[in-house]
This record gives sequence, structure tokens and C-alpha cells, in this order.
Amino acid sequence: MIDLDMTLKGLEPNKPPTLKDCIRAHMPAIEEARANGVPWKVILHTLEAVGIVIDPQLLASYVCQIRKTMRPPATAQADDLPMTPTPSRQTKPPHEQVAGGIDKPLRQVAGGLLAPHPLQ
Repeated sequence: MIDLDMTLKGLEPNKPPTLKDCIRAHMPAIEEARANGVPWKVILHTLEAVGIVIDPQLLASYVCQIRKTMRPPATAQADDLPMTPTPSRQTKPPHEQVAGGIDKPLRQVAGGLLAPHPLQ
């Protein structure tokens, strides 16, 4: 029986790690430094000191991409969530509405508007 994994590994060329691979290898240290409040500028200089020269915007992009791959998958997508209907605004008929603290029918005024009876 042929071990497919070993066969495929043998087919892969030995290539040097990419810049993104180098950042990925240092992600735990980068995350810890950020959690401790270390500025990005200091992190950039530290990476340069170990031979990893990278543009600040590219570093930010790589860190964002790597964080997304490290993040556990969401349990439910927004499309999978059940739609809960928003409660519609229920209004009582005009004769049941309270106007000025008194439960009396409302009277019709100009323009078809309803107005409470004047207080007595």
C-alpha cells in the first residue's frame, strides 16, 4: 500500500520560507507584544533586527490574514440564524387610547387627525 502523504511530500520542492511564513512563525511573540502594549514600530524594528525586513502595511495585512486563519470558525453564520420577526407596533383603537390620563374617545380634527378632548 502506498503512503499518499509521504509520496506528495516527496514531490514538493524544498523552497525557502516566504515572508508570510516568517511572520506566521513569529505570530505568538507578536500577539504577546501587542497584548503588552508594544507599539507596531518597535515590533517592526525587532523583526528587522532578526533579518525580517517588511513594509508596515504589508505586516499589518499579513497579521490580519494570519489572525483570520488562526481564529476558530464561527458556530453559526448570519444566514443560518433564524429570522425573528420584529414586534409590530400595536396601537389600540382611538376609543381605547388614553388621552391626558383620561380614558375617553378621541375627537376628529382638521386633516383627519385625532385629538384628545380638552381637559375640563
